[in-house]
Formats: sequence, C-alpha cells, structure tokens
Amino acid sequence: MADTITDCPFCARIAAGQFDYDDQHSVAFQPLNPVTRGHFLVVPRKHMANALEPLAPILLGGAMRLAAILARQMDLTDCNFINSAGALATQTVPHLHVHVVPRRKDDRLALPWTALAEEIARAIEESVCAPGEQCAERFCPDCTRYRQAQADAATARRTGGPS
Repeated sequence: MADTITDCPFCARIAAGQFDYDDQHSVAFQPLNPVTRGHFLVVPRKHMANALEPLAPILLGGAMRLAAILARQMDLTDCNFINSAGALATQTVPHLHVHVVPRRKDDRLALPWTALAEEIARAIEESVCAPGEQCAERFCPDCTRYRQAQADAATARRTGGPS
C-alpha cells in the first residue's frame, strides 16, 4: 500500500504538516467536529484504510502508543480509545485512526450502543407483567422470571448491553 493517497484528507494533513503532535510513525490532531473537550485523533503516517488491512495491527499499535502517551500528558483519567473499521462501523475517513475521547462526569456523550442498552432494558421490562397485573402466564412480582427480567434490565442500563 502506498504511504499516502492523494484524495485522503488525513494524508493531505500529514503532507502539509497540519498536526499538533507526532512521533516517527503517527501524528495527532483535533478532528473537525470534536465530541468532547480535548478529543483528538491519532493517525498513522502510512496510509492504510482500516484495522482489517494485513499490516494494520502494527500501525495501530504505534498509534495506540502515541494516543496513550498524549492521554497521560493531558492527565486524562477516563477516556475512550475508539477505532472503527468500515462505514457501517461509523468510520467516516478511510485512513486508519484512533479517536481519543476524554470523558467527564455528566458529559452527556452517548456512544452508539448506549441507546440500544435502553431499548433492550425496556423490551425486557415489557416482556413480563407489571406488579399486580394478571397475565396469561401468571407472572407476578413474586415470580422468578419477573425478578430476573428486572435484574437483566438494570444490568443492560448499567453496562450498555445485555448480560
């Protein structure tokens, strides 16, 4: 694979020296639309479409190293390191990269699966009768299925998905 691709916006930024930090293998800069304060991207200098390419693990390892160094320098204690492979996985620029997204209490940033967790929790809760309600299968707040459904719904909300 070529080191740069002429129509790649990340390759263009790298070639123009438009980055804030760098090492031998990767560069870092702010995305056009940061989702939290301090959000930045770490991008390998060598063009590779995504993490599914044969040599991508080597480049991704170098990018993660720089991402971790920069996160520590920023004194981040909570952050997401996000890499997506392909458009359906929310990758919008086909050049391997890592998002470093600082997280803060009440930042209100919902990751793509957060809404799914709430939907799963609601479906679980709706799958059994409400307290005091009669249903065809005679489930009630005292039955095992009801208690398990309530526990599964709480787990889905807390962890972001089914247990």
